[in-house]
Amino acid sequence: MSPFDETRLSPWEEEGRRHGSAVDDCHFVVLLGDDPAATAELALGLARVQARRRRAAVADAVGELPCIEDLAPMDAPHGIVDVCIHGVSLAQVAHRVDAAGSLEVLPSGPIPFDRAAVLRSQRWERLAAEFREAGAILLLVAPVDEPGVASILPLADGVVLTGRAQPWPGARVLLYVKSPGSGSYGALAGRPTPAYTPAPAPEPPAAPEYTRSPTPAHRAAPAARLTTARPPIQEESSHWPLWVTVATGVLLLAGALWQWRTANRALPPGSAAVAADSTGAASFAPDSFARLAAAAAADSDRRAAAWTVDLGGFASATDANARLEDDALRALPATTWSPVTDLAGNLSWRLYAGAWADRAPADSLLTDLRARAVIPPDAGAVVRLPFAVVVQSGLTRDEASFFATGLRQKGLPVYPLIEEDVQVRLYAGAFERAADAAPLVATLRANGETPSVTYRIGSTP
Repeated sequence: MSPFDETRLSPWEEEGRRHGSAVDDCHFVVLLGDDPAATAELALGLARVQARRRRAAVADAVGELPCIEDLAPMDAPHGIVDVCIHGVSLAQVAHRVDAAGSLEVLPSGPIPFDRAAVLRSQRWERLAAEFREAGAILLLVAPVDEPGVASILPLADGVVLTGRAQPWPGARVLLYVKSPGSGSYGALAGRPTPAYTPAPAPEPPAAPEYTRSPTPAHRAAPAARLTTARPPIQEESSHWPLWVTVATGVLLLAGALWQWRTANRALPPGSAAVAADSTGAASFAPDSFARLAAAAAADSDRRAAAWTVDLGGFASATDANARLEDDALRALPATTWSPVTDLAGNLSWRLYAGAWADRAPADSLLTDLRARAVIPPDAGAVVRLPFAVVVQSGLTRDEASFFATGLRQKGLPVYPLIEEDVQVRLYAGAFERAADAAPLVATLRANGETPSVTYRIGSTP
């Protein structure tokens, strides 16, 4: 009996088979999970579905993954390490495992296996291009804790996550499976959508652990689409109407600031509405300035839930998300994190809990956390962060719970606040200035969301 007989599929392979269409529009996908063996089995399940209509290959960049080793000949002399390091042809490494010859496995190869060298190989750019040109798909199982993953993600069409794995900043999440039968989460933007119709994502934002140059040509298309999405200015028109638009936006924002100050609610410096371009850099686009300023003005009429407790910084979003999963923090209101760059240019992910219009509840929470030894006696601080990223608006409580669960599973730091009209907004992060939210805005856009930045309004459920 064939090892790919459906009656002998593992639970993870079966899960992959059920969600095989999640990668229909992709040609190079990276799979990351805290259990590499389970992740590889999920990859095989996805590949089974894809192999029905095109060539599909599963590659092992972790090292001697059992389910892949079992499908390769025992005396196979080469592996993916030989392709990446020694220039061996892919045809000498790929082993067909189905009767049609459409499904292949690429074992890791001889030991010792140098993961870092394999992932940083320049050969991946060529392999990604070859699979794309052939209309085939390459599913690469990679170690989630290897920094070299950052060098390969810009080449990929997206990532698939399993277990407790968290996405790298800017990575397009195609599918998340926590465990077999636990459900999966694709693009959760707006109301519920068909499971696997992810929209093209913008270019991932620049970050210290996520850079590559030059950018491959096939990844430049999303940025081009963003650039051409706005109606062009007619050459025969003067620039006066655009100047009026910008001036109107400035006046609207000035009026909002005046109303806020006259109500004795001082704003922090730099509190203008902000957009983020496809690279993640903050930009004040003239054609969107008036709209964003008007939205900020509307929210400035109400008191921002600005006070929160700073629980400390972490070296990565993965570490921050892992801390949020602690039992001691799960019950806290409005937990989130924000990417923050200090004066020296060092990037960290600050963890926050709570969102209140007055300082007293934040002081009480900090005292309680110290008393219960959730944080050390000298740790934590009460800070005022009036801005946040709006991910969803106008939700019912049930809808907010659904979207929050899915987005949290994707590693996005969302939390609900209830407005006066009982509707719920989903926010992410907390910031002193609107411009500071640009990196998080770019990350959310890369995951198919349509975020905006304004004051945090509402109360915790």
